Amino acid sequence: MLFGNLYVYLDWNGRTEIPDSSRRNIFLCLLVASVLGTLSFLLLRKSRDEEELLSEEEGQSLLSTGVT
Repeated sequence: MLFGNLYVYLDWNGRTEIPDSSRRNIFLCLLVASVLGTLSFLLLRKSRDEEELLSEEEGQSLLSTGVT
């Protein structure tokens, strides 16, 4: 967000009217940045250590409840 605001400030400084080409350019740049950010979060996954730890904790809880 900082880079988008900085770009707008530097590129549009002193203009009273914003041309369509500049508006389209900033829209596409920010759209691409948001899509890349969203895709990076979708590609993240749990590490194997966390999955093994969760399965061990679930197993321990099942064993402790069944022993009563």
